[in-house]
Amino acid sequence: MKYVLLVSHGKFAEGLKNAVEMMTSERKDFKAIGLEEDMQVADFRRKFSLVLQEIKKEDKILLFCDILSGSPFTNAIDLINKKDMINNSLIVSGMNMPIVLNTLLTKDGKNLDEIHQDIDGLKSTTIEFFNHAENDEEDEAL
Repeated sequence: MKYVLLVSHGKFAEGLKNAVEMMTSERKDFKAIGLEEDMQVADFRRKFSLVLQEIKKEDKILLFCDILSGSPFTNAIDLINKKDMINNSLIVSGMNMPIVLNTLLTKDGKNLDEIHQDIDGLKSTTIEFFNHAENDEEDEAL
């Protein structure tokens, strides 16, 4: 099984998971853990370790984090490495809803390299600027 794990500062990971599940329903292969305000890093590590206990060595981990080298990122990687699963993992910094949703819906039947290529192809198209002037011109043409 391939697990999609979200880690973040605050409640961002849980909020993103909730938003994605509005479109996919709840899934056993989709988890979110946040380093919340006033939470000690040791508590975050305990929560993340509990999630890792559900994952078998032959499974794959798709880890998405909010910020490269932040505490959730570094601690999650450390724990994945201690479980000797770092080579069975794809680690992505800068998570957003389109990429997480696409990954969750298309990961089955793909290997980590194919998933990596998918994410790499999506990353430049998931953030767009809205040009209200162009939108106004389109509205006038209608």
